[in-house]
Amino acid sequence: MSFEWAFKVKGFGPFGNQANGTMRSNRQKPIAKVAVYSGNGQGKTCLSRLFRAAEVGANQLTDSNITRGYSSGSFEFTVEGSGGVKGSLRINKRSGNVPDIVNDTDLLFHVFNSDYVRDNLASLKYSPSGKIEGYIVGKENIDVTDQKKRLEELREWGVAKQGEIQTAIDQAQKTLLALGVSKQTAEFREMTYGKICELALSNNAYDEKLKEYEVLKGLPDDLAQLGNLKIEVKHIDLDGLAATLAKAHTRAAFSEDFLIAIKSKQDFAEEGLRLSGDGDLCPFCGQKYNDEARKLIHLYTEYLDGQEAKVISDLKAQDSQLAALRESYLQLIGSRLALVKEYDRRKPAFADFKETALPDIPAIEQLDAAIKSVTTLIEMKCQNISIEYNADAVAGLAKLLKSVLHTVEEINELVQSMNSSIQKIKTAKTSLRKTLCTEMAKKVRAEKDEAIEERGRILKEFEDLRNKIRNDESLSRRPKRDAVAEVFEMLLHRMFGDKYTFDKERFTILFGHSALNSDAEQILSDGEKSIVAFCHYVASTYECITEEEDAQKLFFVIDDPISSLDYHFVYSVVQTIKTLGMLFGINNKNLHILVMTHNSAFFNMLCRNKIVEAHYILHNGVLEQAKNSGIAPYAAHLKDIDAVFNGGVIAHTIGNSIRQVIEGLWRFDNPAASNLLDYLNSDECSDLIEFDYLYLLCNDQSHGALLDDRDQSIDEDSIRRACGAILNHIYRRYPGQLKAIDIVFNEQAMLQI
Repeated sequence: MSFEWAFKVKGFGPFGNQANGTMRSNRQKPIAKVAVYSGNGQGKTCLSRLFRAAEVGANQLTDSNITRGYSSGSFEFTVEGSGGVKGSLRINKRSGNVPDIVNDTDLLFHVFNSDYVRDNLASLKYSPSGKIEGYIVGKENIDVTDQKKRLEELREWGVAKQGEIQTAIDQAQKTLLALGVSKQTAEFREMTYGKICELALSNNAYDEKLKEYEVLKGLPDDLAQLGNLKIEVKHIDLDGLAATLAKAHTRAAFSEDFLIAIKSKQDFAEEGLRLSGDGDLCPFCGQKYNDEARKLIHLYTEYLDGQEAKVISDLKAQDSQLAALRESYLQLIGSRLALVKEYDRRKPAFADFKETALPDIPAIEQLDAAIKSVTTLIEMKCQNISIEYNADAVAGLAKLLKSVLHTVEEINELVQSMNSSIQKIKTAKTSLRKTLCTEMAKKVRAEKDEAIEERGRILKEFEDLRNKIRNDESLSRRPKRDAVAEVFEMLLHRMFGDKYTFDKERFTILFGHSALNSDAEQILSDGEKSIVAFCHYVASTYECITEEEDAQKLFFVIDDPISSLDYHFVYSVVQTIKTLGMLFGINNKNLHILVMTHNSAFFNMLCRNKIVEAHYILHNGVLEQAKNSGIAPYAAHLKDIDAVFNGGVIAHTIGNSIRQVIEGLWRFDNPAASNLLDYLNSDECSDLIEFDYLYLLCNDQSHGALLDDRDQSIDEDSIRRACGAILNHIYRRYPGQLKAIDIVFNEQAMLQI
């Protein structure tokens, strides 16, 4: 089965324009191991940093990784075929934002690059940290396959129950939102799956509270307050009336016929005397008084000035007040009926009032009966004030009025209490919405009781079984720290023999029998530091896995591990890469290794010794398969020279590339020449003689000469002509060297520069 890796990158590092590349093998049983050769500044470190972001976290990928002049970058790495894996790693980042990283390949990327060395060793002065936590679970001893199958069944069952409960919660929240509840309400936000399941089963008042809310919601926030009931009775002197009725008064000394006549028209007489005063004319008919009339007026005056007339006048006034009381009471009855109607309309909106009712007052008939009893006594008393009458009827009326006043007071107290709630109607709505959330949570808990109880049983069985699996697997687990230390110790011995060893207990490198600790940075050479870093990287692979099965998901990305190394160490690194699968028990079909380097010798060693299955060259954003099992630095330099000749950017390394090519020709063409200058002046290079600055260009731009040290300034056109001269020289003498690396040389182009 073949494998295929593909990448697309734009806006990161040197990849201002989108770069695409595909790495594949079509062999029957290929192993996904790839080497990529790339010169300095071609983007291999950029790619390794993108892979490392997937390993250590998005915060490691800073804005400095975005191409200068760009505001965002994107990267996609697709894996297909090898080990049955299919998926992609996608990274998108905008300046100022944390990158979005999605890895659905199920692979565990483990990256070695300069950032790894800096973070794990250089910053610790090459004294590795022993703060490694966790365990690696093995598969030995107890077979937990069936248990894990049951665990997965329980997980799926639990997820289904959780989905059922969550659906009910979602629907309940939609209902609350439709009622006007805000998502920001604390009680609404508390309606989560976890909180609902933790609720104790209890009765809920949701339906009742909903009815309250529906009424309250229909009331405006500025609802008018209810008015009080009132009735005035203070002007009625019932105590005085009772005393008058119960007392015998002296009657006037007038004839019975006169008393009967005057009592029947006492009011008329009083009004006439008031209007006439001392005049001689009748105020009603205008006739002049005669002697008989004056005599009658004198009698009227004597009578009215007497006690009996005054008593009767008072009694009649009381009778009139009782008639006015009846009218006032009728108004009270009407006001109460209107108040009861509005009170009953509003009270469902207020929990404190929905069970209350405004008390009744006596019917008008009851008051009429009490008043009638009193007015009858008044009439009788007016007929004969000397008789003493029982005033119980007056006492009965007084008791009735007292009861009415007490009832009115009770009504007004309820009204005032409701008015206080009306003033807080907006707050009441908010409070009731919160209560609706609380009661809805109880309602959902009750309705989903069976599912929640079942979920609890599933969860308990799941936890018990998972713990049992862990206990069974723990019989073969080992601490990650021990695993890392063991591999690190073995690799240091492989690389250094007995020169440097590793103390696993103290987690420190030993020189002889002395711990280097923080002195390691001063004692180790640059090459030795590189080796220690690579050994640490390989050993730290165990930090990436939790179960031994995780090793099958590893994807090694290795960026130039041989900096400052001599041939012996390079060979040891190659051997270590070769044994990565065996070291971690990775099946060949699951092995993933991507090595990127700018060192041609290292690249050739990986290819020719079949450490890798496929080999590619990354140059100017283009990934192409190496034609042969290896690459010569000579070929890479020729490509750079061809790029400059054809108008590409003139890199600071172009002088070195020209020198490398000419020296390669010198060693093959005329090894007898004592030095490079002699070779350039030989017959073989007669076509290069006209470019007298060629030797100067080689020296100045490949040995770091300062601008002030140069004999003359070489402009860009001269550099391009020099590149063309080299290509033309090789084209005339050894055209196969250009053809082998797909360089098409156009002699006419030389005439245009």
